[in-house]
Amino acid sequence: IGLYLAMIESEHCPCLESPTHALGLFQFLASTAPDFGLDPKDRCNTELASKAAAKYMKQLSGRFGTGPLSMPLAIGSYNSGQGALSKNLETALKENGNQERSFWTLVANADSLSKQFQVENIKYVPKFYAAAIIGENPQDFGLTIQPLSTYTN
Repeated sequence: IGLYLAMIESEHCPCLESPTHALGLFQFLASTAPDFGLDPKDRCNTELASKAAAKYMKQLSGRFGTGPLSMPLAIGSYNSGQGALSKNLETALKENGNQERSFWTLVANADSLSKQFQVENIKYVPKFYAAAIIGENPQDFGLTIQPLSTYTN
């Protein structure tokens, strides 16, 4: 997961800074980096930021689950924050109680959700899966490289 999170978050630029001042490969804010054992001054340290991102994804998958409908929620919450995604999910399920608890329910009900979801988060999970599909099946897209997860360097 981390390989593709870094691709979507920072295009693998180890010290990219966003307009919201998130910094590094995994785009940690200075205020949230310590929650995952990362000193804010080390956000551009690839090794330390990778460990922090793994802790964060472990927490998110613990909260949302690892099943096929739950993991996209965990991935989406990496982008929006778990509180914001949970609030959007609660809103979507209250308005449409017979729908499944999934990221795709959020997409189907995007008009009633936060502006951040409508503008940014709605694209995050599809970008993640597109990157993973291409990265793991490069030959299907005319690329003559090994699947990215098989590289050991």
